Order: sequence, then C-alpha cells, then structure tokens
Amino acid sequence: MKWLKRLTGKRNGAQSGALSADVDAAVLNRAAFERELKRQRALCDRRGGGFILMVISIASTGALKPGHRTLEKLAAVVSKRVRLSDVAGVSGENSDRIGVILAEADHAGAEEFLRSIEGLMRGSLNGSWTPDFRLRCELFPYPERIAAVMVSSPETVRDAAPVETR
Repeated sequence: MKWLKRLTGKRNGAQSGALSADVDAAVLNRAAFERELKRQRALCDRRGGGFILMVISIASTGALKPGHRTLEKLAAVVSKRVRLSDVAGVSGENSDRIGVILAEADHAGAEEFLRSIEGLMRGSLNGSWTPDFRLRCELFPYPERIAAVMVSSPETVRDAAPVETR
C-alpha cells in the first residue's frame, strides 16, 4: 500500500535490520515475520483456507560459502517476486534464511515460485551463481501436517517429518 509506505517509510511493518534499506522495505525482520506467521495461522483457523510457508536458504557444496551479500540478494529477489497477498521475512535462528508465506497457495504454486526465484538469482548474480550454490527450500503447508523439502528442483521433492501446527 503506497499510503502505508509513505506514512511509515516501510511496508507491512518492516523494520530496519540486517538487510539493506531497499530490501528492508519489502522483507520483514525476524520478529515481525514471526508475528505475521501467527496472524496468518489465526486467520486460517478462524475463516478456513490455508497457506504454504517456504523457508529458503542457500546451500553450498563446494569451498565457497554463501555470505551475507548472497542472502541479501536472495531477499531482494524474493521481494520482487512475492504477490501483494504474500509476506516475506528473515527467518532462522541466525537470521540466515528467508521465509515466505504464500497465501492460498498449493504445492504446485510453491514449486513454480521456487523455480522463478532460482532463475532470478542466476540473473541477479551475473553468472556468479555456480553449481556449488543451491537453493534449499522447506515447505510447510498450513493446516496440513506433512511437510516437503525441496532442493533447487521440484524433481527432488521428498517427504519430511510431520510439522506441528499448534
């Protein structure tokens, strides 16, 4: 909402944190993201519907390790791709992942979102996105109790441990 951003200088409660100012405008900090996740769960419990929580990180199979700059690029790419009804934020104990709440999405929609993010990451890093780097994505559908884990491509989907919903 332009009026909200103009009033607060931020979108949907985003606050400055570990990411640059441009990314901060569209990606919530960890506390705000966790609050939004609780809010989305309460809304689904009250009126039905659901969402998929995606937790995206960058994994490295080689000597190169993804750093803060790579995570910032991922946050910028995710912020360009999310719909108005979706919410993105910093996630993880060390704020080393990006979480995305895809409202009213299904598994196929989450797979498409992941493919588009990976394509945009390849483009945004100007060829420095090597086979050593991969997106690691965990999917947690709500209210369903089974999660799936994807690593860079939907062909590698496998069942994960049940997810507690309460």
